[in-house]
Amino acid sequence: MFVDVCFTLDIIMNFLKLSAHQKESEMRTYQMEYLRGLFLIDCVAALPGLVTAEADGVNAFKLARFVHWGRFFDQINLLVEKVFMQWLGFTRQKVSENVDFVKLNLTVLLLTHIMACLWITIGTAADGWVSTFVEEVKETYL
Repeated sequence: MFVDVCFTLDIIMNFLKLSAHQKESEMRTYQMEYLRGLFLIDCVAALPGLVTAEADGVNAFKLARFVHWGRFFDQINLLVEKVFMQWLGFTRQKVSENVDFVKLNLTVLLLTHIMACLWITIGTAADGWVSTFVEEVKETYL
């Protein structure tokens, strides 16, 4: 659910942000281009998990997120630079170190999550102890 919320926030930030090369007067044009272009892919990637509460069959849509994984880090760079440089007064080198640390942590978290999902998918397809464990967890927490 955390990842779904992060990608939903990415959709909102992408719709409302201005890049360095954009003018504020042209913001409406860029928003319309986003709506006609990648907005649908972003919604398919993020919203099914939030709407269906992780129902079976919607997890394949989440693979569409990898189209914008680099953009997600660009958004984090802008946010972290604004917070650290303007509000806290850090230097550009210190900000760069913190951004790299955040990127590393998010990448490790994502890869660990993907490997766990792959492990559970393989385990449930084989009708072994993993499928039994998953069913027990679903009964306990849902």
